[in-house]
Amino acid sequence: MADQKDTKLTAAIRQAKAASVEAPSSFAFVAKGSDDGALVVSKKKVSAPEVEAAKKACGGKTVFRGRCFGEDDNLVFELSKEPPGTLAKQLKSVISQSAGLTLKVVTRAAAGLEDEGTGDDVEESASTAVEAPGGTAEPDLSAVMRRLNNLSGAIKSALAGPNAAQVKALFVQCNGAIQSRDVARASQCLDGLEQYCGGTPGDAAGLSLVKLGKARLEWDGVRAEAVREIQRLKLTMQEEYKDDPEEQAAVGKALGRLDGLITSLNEELGEQLDQVLNAEPEPRRRLLPTAQATLKRFVTFVDSDQLMSVIDGNEYAPDMRVAGPLRAKLQAIAAALG
Repeated sequence: MADQKDTKLTAAIRQAKAASVEAPSSFAFVAKGSDDGALVVSKKKVSAPEVEAAKKACGGKTVFRGRCFGEDDNLVFELSKEPPGTLAKQLKSVISQSAGLTLKVVTRAAAGLEDEGTGDDVEESASTAVEAPGGTAEPDLSAVMRRLNNLSGAIKSALAGPNAAQVKALFVQCNGAIQSRDVARASQCLDGLEQYCGGTPGDAAGLSLVKLGKARLEWDGVRAEAVREIQRLKLTMQEEYKDDPEEQAAVGKALGRLDGLITSLNEELGEQLDQVLNAEPEPRRRLLPTAQATLKRFVTFVDSDQLMSVIDGNEYAPDMRVAGPLRAKLQAIAAALG
C-alpha cells in the first residue's frame, strides 16, 4: 500500500511469528479489493480506533479480526469463521509491502474465538451490516450505524459486567435489524443498549462512556475543522498583504502565532480519550485524571489565548468560527468525563 515500511508493524509481526497459540497476538485486517489493505497486529486486542485508522489509511471497509501466531514455518491467522480463499495471499502481499517481510501465511477458522456478536467486534459488525449492494449505506441506516459505532467502547465494557447477557442479546437483535434494514427496530435496540451502557461497575462516578464515545468521535471533526479554518485565515492574510512590504514583518509574526494555534490543537486529547474508552474499569480509573488534566489545559488555551479570543468573526474572515465550536465540544467532553 505504501513504499515506506511501517517499522512498528514489522516489529509486531515478528513478535507474532514468535508467539504460540497459547499466547497469540491479536490482529485486525482491513481489506481493500483483493490485493491491498491495512494490517494491525498487537499483543493486546486491537481497538476500534485502531481499526478506524486502518480503514482511513487504506480506504477499505471489510474487516477481519482474530489471533495470529507462529506455527512451524508459517504465520497463522485464525478467525472465528471460515476465511475467504484469497485472504492468505492478500495478507502475504500486505505484509511484504507494508512491513518488508516475506512470510508463509496460513488463514483458517478456529473454534473458541469470539464471533461478530461480541463486544470486540461491535465496530466491525456495525460498519459492514448496513452496506447497500453498491457499497453505500442508506441515509437512515447511516445514522443508525454511527449511533452504534459511538457505543462500541461502552458495549465492550458492558459485556464484562453483570448485564452481559442482555447487552449481547440487544446487540445481536440490533445487528439483525440493521441487516434487514429495519431502522425502527434497530433504534429501539439502541435505546435499550444505551440504558445498559452508561457505565460499568468500577467506573468513576459521573463518567458516561456513551456520551464520551460520541463526544470523542465529534472532537476529531471539530478539531480538524478548526485547523482548516486557521489555515484559511493564514492564506487570506498572506493574500491581503502580499503587495505591502511595510506590513510583512507584522504579518510574519501573526502567521507565526497562527501556526502556534495549530500546534496547540494537537492529537493528545483524542489519544488519551481513546485510552479511557478502551480500558477496563480499573485501569480506566487510573487514566481518567490524565485525560481530565489534558482537557483542562485545552479549555484554558481556548478560553485565555489572545488570538482565540478574537478569531471568531475576525475582520479578514467574518464568517469564521473556531473558538466557539471548540469550546462547546470541550464542554461536552468534560460533562462525559464527569
